Amino acid sequence: MKKSILFAVLMMSSALLWSQLEINLEINFSHFQREYQPLEEYVNLTEDNEYWYSSGAEEDEIIFDIATPLQMPGFEDWPLVEIEVGAHPSLFIESEYFSDDPYSVFLEAVGVDAFILSPLNDSSNSDRGNILFFEGDGVLKKEFQNFAFERELNLGGGNLVSRANLQIELDYENLCVEFHYGPSTISSDLEGYFENNVIIGSVFGWFYEEVIGAEWIEDWLYLVGLVSGDPSNPEFNLIYEDPDFDEELEYLNSYPEEGTVYRFCYMETTSVDELLSVEHSLTFYPNPASDFIQIKNETEAEIRELIIFDQTGRVVMRTRDSGNIDVSSLPSGMYFVGARYAGAEHFQYGKLVKE
Repeated sequence: MKKSILFAVLMMSSALLWSQLEINLEINFSHFQREYQPLEEYVNLTEDNEYWYSSGAEEDEIIFDIATPLQMPGFEDWPLVEIEVGAHPSLFIESEYFSDDPYSVFLEAVGVDAFILSPLNDSSNSDRGNILFFEGDGVLKKEFQNFAFERELNLGGGNLVSRANLQIELDYENLCVEFHYGPSTISSDLEGYFENNVIIGSVFGWFYEEVIGAEWIEDWLYLVGLVSGDPSNPEFNLIYEDPDFDEELEYLNSYPEEGTVYRFCYMETTSVDELLSVEHSLTFYPNPASDFIQIKNETEAEIRELIIFDQTGRVVMRTRDSGNIDVSSLPSGMYFVGARYAGAEHFQYGKLVKE
């Protein structure tokens, strides 16, 4: 069962972290221009117009199994097998639910975080939209064809003037999702609504829920790739969201033009061999350390996250605190500390000796 739309990220919870799964992945982002190519082979999921619900309610979604499960590194016990379809321009697949397993795992690619519907929902329109689906050898594709934005019903004259086309592709071999933006017409009213509020990105994560005694326990960890700023030259942000996440996010300032392609590729985090070979430009003190370390930030960029790896490459600590970092609970030995800065796609690393 789907837990949330991708960027309803500022969730509040008093969850107790009974157990956690580590996400030893990162996202590489790229963008380029390519002529939009509509799907030629597909199944029309909205042929009878029955799935164009504008409420986004869970009961308005359909779920079916995909032919080839998606295996994400580190989560082979939770193959992604179910795909959801609803009034949202996204590709969402998740693991099968088992009553004795409190974890569920999902991958979601959101072409724009807004509820959509067919222009036929407006009696003044005669044209219609479609949601098309294709599953081939190592690839899934969904095309959202000639869709309208539900929000526009509440703007201006209340008519569905705007139209857009979007294709989302999942590449199994490279673990990449792509957003292909087709012809679009965005009204001035909708442009005003979208200003600095176009939410596009991809997320992989797990969600934990369990009843223990009389208490309902929830926990989650999401790896979020998000773009912001100018759609033709976007800034990429990599975010780890957990129940303590309270960061204010920035989004695109307008809807992408026709021919724009955004590509988000999931990769395993740097191996120990790679860590040993990179230039260790991150400095902190004291080193060796027994209890706390402080990062020496020689740039003006904000440190978004710190990750500490042991000598096997296992993540042993993840924090957004860049002040005094408590390492007292770590066993003695050598560690790698990685810092991700705002707007940067990769980490700076340093070696830490824990006494």
